[in-house]
Amino acid sequence: IAGVWIPRGRTVAEVSDRGFLQPDALWPGVILLLGLIPFTAFASFVPLYAEDIGLDSVGGVFGLYAGLVLVVRIVGARLPDRLGWRKGSTMALSGVTAGILVVAAWGSVASIWVAALGIGAGMSLLYPSLFTAVMAAAPEEERSHAVGTFSVFFDISQGFGATLVGVVVSLTSGNERAGFAAAGALAFSGLIAQWLLRDRIGRAHDLDSFAAPSVEQA
Repeated sequence: IAGVWIPRGRTVAEVSDRGFLQPDALWPGVILLLGLIPFTAFASFVPLYAEDIGLDSVGGVFGLYAGLVLVVRIVGARLPDRLGWRKGSTMALSGVTAGILVVAAWGSVASIWVAALGIGAGMSLLYPSLFTAVMAAAPEEERSHAVGTFSVFFDISQGFGATLVGVVVSLTSGNERAGFAAAGALAFSGLIAQWLLRDRIGRAHDLDSFAAPSVEQA
């Protein structure tokens, strides 16, 4: 019923023909996918790895991660807007890359806690920052299509990331740290792609100055 009061936008007939994927969301989506793989690796294999290094329970580790994400998303809700998508996504990708590589390089219980901080901080900024870029880049009449395209990469990362890291772990005789290293390499490639493609993402828009449209503009 509440939908009755939503202002009308363009009708279906007014929207131009479009392909399966919205092009403005493709590169942000690929970068999102690469940046999410460290979290997928962390969530999937840290419980197994923890047993090898003498940590009986990882509940506290994931509690720290979840709490950090919650605090940053609530207290720093406007950070992606203030930082701009470039700085926000750079910080996010740097955080997840550093976090997962700490686990790969440092075989200790402390490394898992440090990684939870880096990955938690990065994950809290990654999706909102890249989502801002997508919303600024896509034409108004294609924003729902862009959101759908962008979200697909989130779903792909959950299956693809865990599978890929699992293959690496299997090929290295059950070495979880090798899987963490592979995840870190992929996240780092996402960071490189973000910097190489930052001027392409979003057409000719100045995305760092983007502000979401107000209700009156919708």
